Amino acid sequence: MKRLFGGIISKMKSNRAFTLIELLVVIAIIGILAAIIFLNVTGARSQAHDTAVKANLTNIETALNQFAGNHNESFGVSDDGGGGAILCPLPGDSSGTGVFYDPAIEDNIATTLTNSPGGTAWCFSANDAFALAVSRPAELNASKSYFWCVDSTGNKCGNNGDQGDPTFPPIIGGACVPCTVTD
Repeated sequence: MKRLFGGIISKMKSNRAFTLIELLVVIAIIGILAAIIFLNVTGARSQAHDTAVKANLTNIETALNQFAGNHNESFGVSDDGGGGAILCPLPGDSSGTGVFYDPAIEDNIATTLTNSPGGTAWCFSANDAFALAVSRPAELNASKSYFWCVDSTGNKCGNNGDQGDPTFPPIIGGACVPCTVTD
């Protein structure tokens, strides 16, 4: 009897190692789970950046309206000379006139760009209208960009999809282009 159980026990002890197939299956399962978690974290990060950019645009809209209230209901003129949008000035740039050269607004735009890594900001103001658009390059697909825009009509929205050139300003005639994503 002792010999019978002893033989079974010794056989069990000698077969305790995992086979190569079993190890590969476990590694594959761990890889799949890691990929799923990575995609979820990346999506959450992108949504957090979008939320921050939209919140900053709301703050900038308030600051722009306060500027106009303090300057005879005028935003001043900030355009390319032909009524088109310009790249927004960076903090300390006093080479132009208009609402976007106000130091507080320049700082708000810089903060917005911090929340939009690799993005650009486009500004336009006429005496009675403004528009500001910020591009949000997509983290996973460089050919798709997201634009969030705010204008003097209170329009706050964005465009997403294949925009081609991520520096293209989605501002036409002092207003945001028709949007596909609303706030």
